[in-house]
Amino acid sequence: MSKTYVLGIDFALSAQKRMPAKLMCIQNGEMQVLPLPILPPYGPGLKAIFDDNLYLNYKQVIMQWLQQIVESIGQQLDCIAIDCPTQYCKPNHTMRPSEKAVRAMGCGIFKTPTYEAMNVKLAEARKQFEMTKKMKGGFSVWMKQAVDFADWCHSFCAQVIEVFPGLYWKINKLDKAVDSQSLLIDRMNHLQSLSHLHVLWNINERFLDDEIDALYCACTAAAFVANKSVVSLGDKDDFIYLLASK
Repeated sequence: MSKTYVLGIDFALSAQKRMPAKLMCIQNGEMQVLPLPILPPYGPGLKAIFDDNLYLNYKQVIMQWLQQIVESIGQQLDCIAIDCPTQYCKPNHTMRPSEKAVRAMGCGIFKTPTYEAMNVKLAEARKQFEMTKKMKGGFSVWMKQAVDFADWCHSFCAQVIEVFPGLYWKINKLDKAVDSQSLLIDRMNHLQSLSHLHVLWNINERFLDDEIDALYCACTAAAFVANKSVVSLGDKDDFIYLLASK
């Protein structure tokens, strides 16, 4: 039987840590957590958006990293699930349908602006940065880089989907922090029960909190590809996908 490969990413820009990511192979109803063939890159920091050469270099680093993953598995990824905005709000709207749906479930989520509004925010942030060398409007900068990142991913997979682990933790009343192995096993069991896919992993492996988010993204991608227990929140071509019992 053919193998399916998915990648879960908790999008991050910090220059002090590597991008949290988890690679999975799905076969015969089982998901195996695979070691990444190359460690994820460090983020470029928020200020990279104001340096064209630095930002282009960051894009090339990301593209090379994804290319090495694809080469290591011998095929395109079937799905990449990312914890970040993957598109802007439509013109003449104040909020994306997917973000409205998340808020309707009682979970806070930032509003992604329209492309035009984003350019205004970036121009203001750039002007402030050039005058003071201090970063303001950091979250807008993060969202711009997030949407760019999602666009880059399309070259290496059949589909890119957006997920929001914060909603999963909230509605299931779980803390993503796993400061003990027993808690990690509990989180794994919960992900297995909702995805209806058995997870194979190194029981001695330790996960940082952001890596747990990346793992959730990968499990959601796996269930999405297998057409199992994934709820789409949103409308038309704007969705955030949630791993949940239907």
